[in-house]
Amino acid sequence: MGMSRLLRVSVWWASSLPSLDPRFDPRFALDESERVRCSRYRQPADRARFAVGRLLARGAISAELGCAPRDIHIALRCEVCGGDHGKPRVAGADAVALSIAHAHERVVVVVARDCEVGVDVERIGPIEELAERDTGVLHDEELAALEATAPPERAAAFLRYWTRKEALLKATGEGLTVPLDSLRVTSPDAAPAILDGPPSLPPDRVWMRDLDAGPRYKASLAVLLPCAESELRVDVAERHVTSDELAAWAVRA
Repeated sequence: MGMSRLLRVSVWWASSLPSLDPRFDPRFALDESERVRCSRYRQPADRARFAVGRLLARGAISAELGCAPRDIHIALRCEVCGGDHGKPRVAGADAVALSIAHAHERVVVVVARDCEVGVDVERIGPIEELAERDTGVLHDEELAALEATAPPERAAAFLRYWTRKEALLKATGEGLTVPLDSLRVTSPDAAPAILDGPPSLPPDRVWMRDLDAGPRYKASLAVLLPCAESELRVDVAERHVTSDELAAWAVRA
Protein backbone atom coordinates (compact mmCIF):
# COMPACT_ATOMS: atom_id res chain seq x y z
CA MET A 1 0.00 0.00 0.00
CA GLY A 2 1.46 3.40 -1.04
CA MET A 3 1.88 6.33 1.30
CA SER A 4 -0.95 8.89 1.28
CA ARG A 5 -0.26 12.43 0.17
CA LEU A 6 -0.16 15.11 2.88
CA LEU A 7 -2.32 18.21 2.45
CA ARG A 8 -1.50 21.05 4.86
CA VAL A 9 -4.16 23.54 5.93
CA SER A 10 -3.37 26.59 8.09
CA VAL A 11 -6.01 28.18 10.31
CA TRP A 12 -5.24 31.63 11.75
CA TRP A 13 -7.29 33.25 14.51
CA ALA A 14 -7.38 36.84 15.79
CA SER A 15 -9.65 39.23 17.63
CA SER A 16 -11.16 42.23 15.85
CA LEU A 17 -11.52 44.26 19.06
CA PRO A 18 -7.85 45.30 19.40
CA SER A 19 -8.18 46.98 16.01
CA LEU A 20 -10.14 49.71 17.80
CA ASP A 21 -7.04 50.42 19.88
CA PRO A 22 -5.83 53.97 19.11
CA ARG A 23 -2.25 52.74 18.72
CA PHE A 24 -2.87 51.76 15.13
CA ASP A 25 -5.42 51.82 12.35
CA PRO A 26 -5.53 48.54 10.40
CA ARG A 27 -7.08 50.33 7.43
CA PHE A 28 -3.57 51.51 6.58
CA ALA A 29 -2.84 47.90 5.66
CA LEU A 30 -5.59 47.86 3.02
CA ASP A 31 -5.17 48.60 -0.67
CA GLU A 32 -7.35 51.17 -2.41
CA SER A 33 -10.17 48.80 -3.41
CA GLU A 34 -10.28 47.36 0.12
CA ARG A 35 -10.44 50.83 1.69
CA VAL A 36 -13.42 51.61 -0.51
CA ARG A 37 -15.15 48.39 0.51
CA CYS A 38 -14.28 48.93 4.17
CA SER A 39 -15.78 52.44 4.09
CA ARG A 40 -19.15 51.01 3.05
CA TYR A 41 -19.61 49.44 6.48
CA ARG A 42 -21.52 51.85 8.68
CA GLN A 43 -20.50 50.49 12.08
CA PRO A 44 -16.90 50.86 13.35
CA ALA A 45 -16.94 47.24 14.58
CA ASP A 46 -17.85 46.00 11.09
CA ARG A 47 -15.06 48.05 9.55
CA ALA A 48 -12.67 46.62 12.15
CA ARG A 49 -13.69 43.05 11.39
CA PHE A 50 -13.18 43.55 7.67
CA ALA A 51 -9.81 45.27 8.10
CA VAL A 52 -8.47 42.73 10.58
CA GLY A 53 -9.62 39.90 8.30
CA ARG A 54 -7.57 41.32 5.42
CA LEU A 55 -4.59 42.04 7.66
CA LEU A 56 -4.69 38.52 9.11
CA ALA A 57 -5.04 37.05 5.61
CA ARG A 58 -1.94 38.90 4.40
CA GLY A 59 0.05 37.63 7.37
CA ALA A 60 -1.08 34.05 6.73
CA ILE A 61 -0.38 34.24 3.00
CA SER A 62 3.05 35.83 3.51
CA ALA A 63 3.94 32.93 5.83
CA GLU A 64 2.82 30.48 3.15
CA LEU A 65 4.56 32.17 0.21
CA GLY A 66 7.55 33.71 1.95
CA CYS A 67 6.85 37.20 0.63
CA ALA A 68 6.13 40.58 2.24
CA PRO A 69 2.49 41.24 3.24
CA ARG A 70 2.57 44.52 1.30
CA ASP A 71 3.19 42.56 -1.92
CA ILE A 72 0.03 40.48 -1.57
CA HIS A 73 -3.12 41.45 -3.43
CA ILE A 74 -6.40 39.76 -2.51
CA ALA A 75 -8.96 39.85 -5.30
CA LEU A 76 -12.60 38.78 -5.28
CA ARG A 77 -14.00 36.58 -8.01
CA CYS A 78 -17.51 35.17 -8.18
CA GLU A 79 -17.48 31.53 -9.28
CA VAL A 80 -20.99 31.92 -10.69
CA CYS A 81 -20.94 35.19 -12.68
CA GLY A 82 -17.23 36.04 -12.75
CA GLY A 83 -17.83 39.42 -11.08
CA ASP A 84 -15.50 41.15 -8.62
CA HIS A 85 -17.23 39.79 -5.55
CA GLY A 86 -17.51 36.44 -3.83
CA LYS A 87 -14.62 34.07 -3.13
CA PRO A 88 -11.27 35.75 -2.26
CA ARG A 89 -8.26 34.83 -4.38
CA VAL A 90 -4.56 35.54 -4.04
CA ALA A 91 -3.48 37.40 -7.17
CA GLY A 92 -0.60 35.68 -8.93
CA ALA A 93 -0.81 32.56 -6.76
CA ASP A 94 -3.54 30.37 -8.23
CA ALA A 95 -2.46 27.32 -6.23
CA VAL A 96 -3.11 29.10 -2.92
CA ALA A 97 -6.66 28.91 -1.56
CA LEU A 98 -8.02 31.42 0.94
CA SER A 99 -11.14 31.80 3.06
CA ILE A 100 -11.98 34.54 5.58
CA ALA A 101 -14.77 34.69 8.16
CA HIS A 102 -15.63 36.80 11.18
CA ALA A 103 -18.32 37.07 13.83
CA HIS A 104 -18.42 39.61 16.66
CA GLU A 105 -14.80 39.71 17.95
CA ARG A 106 -13.59 36.49 16.28
CA VAL A 107 -11.76 36.57 12.94
CA VAL A 108 -10.50 33.44 11.19
CA VAL A 109 -8.48 32.91 8.00
CA VAL A 110 -7.71 29.60 6.30
CA VAL A 111 -4.91 29.13 3.76
CA ALA A 112 -3.96 25.99 1.83
CA ARG A 113 -2.42 24.88 -1.44
CA ASP A 114 -3.75 22.70 -4.27
CA CYS A 115 -7.29 22.50 -2.93
CA GLU A 116 -10.24 24.76 -2.14
CA VAL A 117 -11.12 25.78 1.41
CA GLY A 118 -14.04 27.39 3.19
CA VAL A 119 -14.47 28.50 6.80
CA ASP A 120 -17.29 30.00 8.81
CA VAL A 121 -17.65 31.22 12.39
CA GLU A 122 -20.81 32.34 14.16
CA ARG A 123 -21.59 33.65 17.62
CA ILE A 124 -24.18 31.76 19.64
CA GLY A 125 -27.12 33.87 20.77
CA PRO A 126 -30.59 33.10 22.09
CA ILE A 127 -32.58 30.84 19.80
CA GLU A 128 -35.02 33.73 19.33
CA GLU A 129 -32.26 35.72 17.61
CA LEU A 130 -31.73 32.86 15.18
CA ALA A 131 -35.38 32.35 14.31
CA GLU A 132 -35.25 34.63 11.27
CA ARG A 133 -32.22 32.75 9.92
CA ASP A 134 -33.85 29.36 10.38
CA THR A 135 -36.05 29.62 7.27
CA GLY A 136 -34.46 27.88 4.31
CA VAL A 137 -31.36 26.71 6.21
CA LEU A 138 -32.15 23.17 7.35
CA HIS A 139 -33.02 20.07 5.36
CA ASP A 140 -36.25 18.44 6.56
CA GLU A 141 -34.33 15.68 8.36
CA GLU A 142 -32.08 18.25 10.06
CA LEU A 143 -35.06 20.31 11.12
CA ALA A 144 -36.67 17.26 12.72
CA ALA A 145 -33.44 16.52 14.58
CA LEU A 146 -33.18 20.13 15.77
CA GLU A 147 -36.73 20.12 17.08
CA ALA A 148 -35.88 17.02 19.10
CA THR A 149 -32.88 18.79 20.67
CA ALA A 150 -33.23 20.12 24.23
CA PRO A 151 -34.06 23.87 24.12
CA PRO A 152 -30.87 25.01 25.92
CA GLU A 153 -28.76 23.30 23.23
CA ARG A 154 -30.87 24.26 20.24
CA ALA A 155 -29.11 27.51 19.26
CA ALA A 156 -25.67 25.88 19.35
CA ALA A 157 -26.95 22.90 17.33
CA PHE A 158 -28.50 25.18 14.72
CA LEU A 159 -25.23 27.09 14.30
CA ARG A 160 -23.30 23.85 13.95
CA TYR A 161 -25.47 23.00 10.93
CA TRP A 162 -25.17 26.58 9.67
CA THR A 163 -21.37 26.86 9.89
CA ARG A 164 -20.83 23.48 8.26
CA LYS A 165 -22.99 24.45 5.29
CA GLU A 166 -21.52 27.94 4.98
CA ALA A 167 -18.00 26.49 5.01
CA LEU A 168 -18.92 24.05 2.24
CA LEU A 169 -20.40 26.72 -0.02
CA LYS A 170 -17.53 29.11 0.65
CA ALA A 171 -15.18 26.36 -0.49
CA THR A 172 -17.03 25.88 -3.79
CA GLY A 173 -17.48 29.63 -4.23
CA GLU A 174 -21.19 29.12 -4.89
CA GLY A 175 -22.28 30.90 -1.71
CA LEU A 176 -25.99 31.34 -1.24
CA THR A 177 -26.73 30.64 -4.91
CA VAL A 178 -27.18 27.09 -3.58
CA PRO A 179 -30.07 26.89 -1.09
CA LEU A 180 -28.76 25.82 2.30
CA ASP A 181 -31.69 23.48 2.82
CA SER A 182 -30.64 21.54 -0.29
CA LEU A 183 -27.53 20.44 1.60
CA ARG A 184 -27.68 17.72 4.24
CA VAL A 185 -24.86 17.29 6.75
CA THR A 186 -24.33 15.08 9.75
CA SER A 187 -25.93 15.91 13.09
CA PRO A 188 -24.14 18.37 15.41
CA ASP A 189 -23.00 15.62 17.79
CA ALA A 190 -21.46 13.57 14.96
CA ALA A 191 -18.23 14.08 13.03
CA PRO A 192 -18.86 16.63 10.26
CA ALA A 193 -19.53 15.27 6.78
CA ILE A 194 -21.77 16.05 3.84
CA LEU A 195 -24.53 13.53 3.23
CA ASP A 196 -26.28 15.13 0.26
CA GLY A 197 -25.65 18.16 -1.90
CA PRO A 198 -24.92 19.53 -5.38
CA PRO A 199 -22.50 17.94 -7.88
CA SER A 200 -19.82 20.43 -6.79
CA LEU A 201 -19.64 18.65 -3.42
CA PRO A 202 -19.05 14.92 -4.03
CA PRO A 203 -18.82 13.32 -0.56
CA ASP A 204 -15.60 11.41 -1.35
CA ARG A 205 -13.84 14.70 -2.21
CA VAL A 206 -14.97 16.67 0.85
CA TRP A 207 -13.05 16.82 4.14
CA MET A 208 -14.54 18.67 7.11
CA ARG A 209 -13.61 19.60 10.66
CA ASP A 210 -15.40 21.55 13.39
CA LEU A 211 -13.09 24.20 14.87
CA ASP A 212 -12.86 25.47 18.43
CA ALA A 213 -13.57 29.20 18.20
CA GLY A 214 -13.91 29.66 21.96
CA PRO A 215 -16.91 29.98 24.29
CA ARG A 216 -20.20 30.99 22.68
CA TYR A 217 -18.94 30.42 19.13
CA LYS A 218 -19.25 27.70 16.53
CA ALA A 219 -16.90 27.35 13.56
CA SER A 220 -16.39 24.83 10.78
CA LEU A 221 -13.81 24.15 8.08
CA ALA A 222 -14.39 22.50 4.70
CA VAL A 223 -11.71 21.34 2.26
CA LEU A 224 -12.44 20.27 -1.33
CA LEU A 225 -9.84 17.62 -2.05
CA PRO A 226 -8.03 17.29 -5.38
CA CYS A 227 -8.51 13.50 -5.24
CA ALA A 228 -10.39 10.90 -3.23
CA GLU A 229 -10.01 11.25 0.55
CA SER A 230 -8.52 7.77 0.83
CA GLU A 231 -5.46 9.02 -1.07
CA LEU A 232 -4.85 12.04 1.17
CA ARG A 233 -4.02 12.91 4.74
CA VAL A 234 -5.09 16.39 5.87
CA ASP A 235 -3.01 18.16 8.50
CA VAL A 236 -4.53 21.25 10.14
CA ALA A 237 -2.29 23.70 11.99
CA GLU A 238 -3.90 26.50 14.01
CA ARG A 239 -2.28 29.72 15.14
CA HIS A 240 -3.67 32.47 17.38
CA VAL A 241 -2.30 35.93 16.54
CA THR A 242 -2.07 38.43 19.40
CA SER A 243 -3.15 42.06 19.27
CA ASP A 244 0.50 43.13 19.52
CA GLU A 245 1.35 41.03 16.46
CA LEU A 246 -1.55 42.55 14.54
CA ALA A 247 -0.37 46.04 15.48
CA ALA A 248 3.14 45.23 14.21
CA TRP A 249 1.78 43.82 10.95
CA ALA A 250 -0.34 46.96 10.39
CA VAL A 251 2.69 49.21 10.90
CA ARG A 252 4.87 47.14 8.56
CA ALA A 253 2.15 47.07 5.91
